[in-house]
Amino acid sequence: MSFEDHLRGDLWLLVYLPLQLRALRTDVYHGPAVFLPHVKLGYRTVVTIHDLVSFLFPNTVPRKYSLYMRLMTRLAARSADRIIAVSHATKADLVDILRVPSSKVVVIHEAVGEGVHAADRAPRRRSTPWSPATASAGRTACSSGTSSPARTCRD
Repeated sequence: MSFEDHLRGDLWLLVYLPLQLRALRTDVYHGPAVFLPHVKLGYRTVVTIHDLVSFLFPNTVPRKYSLYMRLMTRLAARSADRIIAVSHATKADLVDILRVPSSKVVVIHEAVGEGVHAADRAPRRRSTPWSPATASAGRTACSSGTSSPARTCRD
């Protein structure tokens, strides 16, 4: 079921899924990307929240999407038994913006596959912003796959 079709996706998430989880006698349900059934029928819930772009940078996403994601993020943060934040920055945003108790949020960084290894084990130092000059000087640039200001490389 695609969440691009919000009406059917929401009905699946908010009605069908909770009934299925109860029928399966589920202990814990994990929503890996904000979406979570908000009605709990005997099971606990954990949700992963990757960022609060729709709160911090609403101009970078379509308005309808921003409003929808703000609603779903608030509901998930309120109803989840535990929240996984993918960075300390996201945890701080959850605490500051949505007033989620810090004790409810655990930081688990997203990882790369086993085939990816650090080039060297030298201690990390704070990097300077990327520019052609720093790139040609052999410094490493951080990329999030987009030029959106919402996708910075903090924490």
